[in-house]
Formats: sequence, C-alpha cells, structure tokens
Amino acid sequence: MNHADFCNSLLNDRHPHDALAAPGCPSIYAIFLQPRGLLLPIKPGVNGLLFIGATQDGFAARDHFLAPDSSTSDLRRTLGAVLRNHLGLHAGPVADAADVDNFRFIQDGEIILSRWMRANLIASTIPAESDLAQLEAQLITEHQPPLNLTGWDNPQAAILQKFRGMCVNHATKAAKAAA
Repeated sequence: MNHADFCNSLLNDRHPHDALAAPGCPSIYAIFLQPRGLLLPIKPGVNGLLFIGATQDGFAARDHFLAPDSSTSDLRRTLGAVLRNHLGLHAGPVADAADVDNFRFIQDGEIILSRWMRANLIASTIPAESDLAQLEAQLITEHQPPLNLTGWDNPQAAILQKFRGMCVNHATKAAKAAA
C-alpha cells in the first residue's frame, strides 16, 4: 500500500471501538472525535482527528478504551485531564505514590472516562510493515493530531500541559494525604 492509500485508509476507515478490527501485528492507529462531538477547548484536526499512535502488538494490546487505568496511557491521561471538570474526575497516584506524573483517575473515574471514550470516540487501525516509529512520526508531522504532545509544534500543547499539570498537582496532594 502506498503512503497516500495508507493515509486515506487511516483517516477515513473509522469505526466505533467495539466494531474495530484489531490485527495482532505492528499497526498504526488513529483516534477521532465522533462527528459533532466536543472536547472543549481542544480543536480536533481534520475528520475529528485527535491522536495517532503505533503499536508492535496490534491495537488490542494498546487499547486505550479498555486500559485498566490512565497511568498506562498518555491518551487517557490527556483526555481525562481535559474532561476532568466536565466528568467530575479526580486524579490520584498510582501504586507507586511517587510516580504522580503517570496519574490515574480514582473512585469511578476510570469507568466514567472509559464510558465517555466509547460514546464519543471512533478509531482506525492499519497494519504497518515498515519502520513503525518513522511512519508514526511522519503521520504525526503530516496530520498534526492535537492530543499528540510530541512530534510536531502543537499550538494546543500549552493548554493540554496545563490540564495535565493540574492533575499531577491533585495526584500529589492525594499521595501526601494518603501517606
């Protein structure tokens, strides 16, 4: 598949999470906001594009929708940070309380975030035979997904880092209170 066809498939062959074919092979995936969906104040890219990622083991192994908690997913942490007030999420530390940068959402926060993601996001995944890191970097540079904080000069990065920083502060306070 040439690069143009690959990009066309990645950007246009989108499915709800539960209908997504998840090949267990090296893949590139893209996450999109549903049509007419909102993630204020973040402005999605073309077709609602939010995030591009790569996985060596297939989308099922890197499934942000079903991750046990946000500490293992930059995408979940960023979405949760943006949606924290809207969804009533509370950031807390992971088992290693000193690791507050990889916060998670406590109480029912992870369940609430997963439900929001299933209701408001769609995804695509394409098996990739070439160098995944190089292809991922090229696609991020070309398509500039707003939730990717590295790989391009993202004008929305400052607000995303501010939201994530607030969650780190809350996780730090929760870790100190628990100690």
